[in-house]
Amino acid sequence: MPKISILIPVYNVEKYLRECLESAINQTEKDIEIICVDDASEDSSLKILQEYANRDRRIKLIKHAENMGLCKTRKDAVEIATGKYILFLDSDDYISLNTCEYLFCIMEKEEYDFAQFGAEILAGEKLADDLILWVDHFMNPEDTSGIQKDILSACFVEHKFNCNLVNKIWKTELCKEGFAKLLDGKYVSAEDRYALFILSYYAKHVGIIKEKFYHYRLGVGVTGGNVLDIKRFESRCKGSVIVENVKQFLIHQCKFEDYKNEFFNLKDEILLDCIDCWLYKIEEKNARKCFELLLQYWDAQDVIKLIGSNYFEKQDLILKRINDKSKVAIYYRYVGYLEMDRVLLNYKKYFEEKGKQVLLITDENSPEEGDRYLECQLEHIFSAEKANWGDYQYRSRDIQKVLLDNRVERLVYLSPTSHIAKMDELTIRLSGCLFEMGMDEYRVDELNKIKMQESISDIRFLKKVLRKIKRGE
Repeated sequence: MPKISILIPVYNVEKYLRECLESAINQTEKDIEIICVDDASEDSSLKILQEYANRDRRIKLIKHAENMGLCKTRKDAVEIATGKYILFLDSDDYISLNTCEYLFCIMEKEEYDFAQFGAEILAGEKLADDLILWVDHFMNPEDTSGIQKDILSACFVEHKFNCNLVNKIWKTELCKEGFAKLLDGKYVSAEDRYALFILSYYAKHVGIIKEKFYHYRLGVGVTGGNVLDIKRFESRCKGSVIVENVKQFLIHQCKFEDYKNEFFNLKDEILLDCIDCWLYKIEEKNARKCFELLLQYWDAQDVIKLIGSNYFEKQDLILKRINDKSKVAIYYRYVGYLEMDRVLLNYKKYFEEKGKQVLLITDENSPEEGDRYLECQLEHIFSAEKANWGDYQYRSRDIQKVLLDNRVERLVYLSPTSHIAKMDELTIRLSGCLFEMGMDEYRVDELNKIKMQESISDIRFLKKVLRKIKRGE
């Protein structure tokens, strides 16, 4: 039996893989095995692994035919591990050469189920200083004296050690028991929390080692960096699946009530990570779309709760990011009719003061034929005059396309007397857009007449008063 099994999941890391493998094969402790699992890499990673496996018989190589994700990759490695202890090593990181020798002695002496040791942070380019400091604090252990029994609480309530599987050494029997309970899946960002929750459930004795044996590259992996695209953000949001997996695990163990605080903290941590990434790592142009993705995977009430408790002072920023690219549309069939400009301008001013972008929609036979009017984008649709019976489908198609292409969240309809106003309302509501009926030119003319009559009455009254003054009455 080897003293330690070093488990290395590999996926598209040709740039860093050799340094990682060199740190493993050149350990001062020679009685080790190195299990590498290539998760269907598309670069030269597999070729490098085969080269090293041919050079060192301690290396065992597993090859996945298709990408299965980190959880399954680690799980396959744990299954065949034969060492007394397990050390997880990410393939873009490396360890000090005396790591295994030192840690084996500590584990034998203290009989820990697992022990956390320190990590040096190797920050990538253009990373914010506060992020680097936060990760350094996260990766390096606090004092865990007195933690012997309630290890789940120490991790997920008291936060006395981090939730990474790397920069820890584990009893192999603990890993085999815990990983057998993990459900396969491509979880991306929260797989460490998932595994650590299950492993901590079974662990009884934890240790802390201050020395920094692990060398952690920040900002080069799947989840690192200052900016996330939509695909990578959605992968983070899928951490909601892990939350459900953990819940079902505790229910199956008949321990949900005993560990509900730990469970809800885990849930909040995973969701908070998603919210934080949305707020600080998503570009403005993708903010609205990514917030919609967040709500697809997480309950809206949970999102609001965490925003309220963690970002209360950033309400304006959050609303701006949600609404920044959304638009309010104003439909009037005869844009260019000057008597309606005042009404259009009043609506425009109101919505722009609310931080909205305003889009004007009109019929194709309206007086204004350009693509801008009143400093607003102007879209033309199939005219109401021709949209009768079977031909209404062409107008409906145009309406839906304009609303979708421009991400319109609300439409104010300023032609209520149109013979197809109700059909338009149905089309707009079925498009998932809020609908509000306003007034058209007939109502404007009516109001103008009322105001004119009121003005005439006021003038007549004023003349009557002046005549009385002249007569001395």
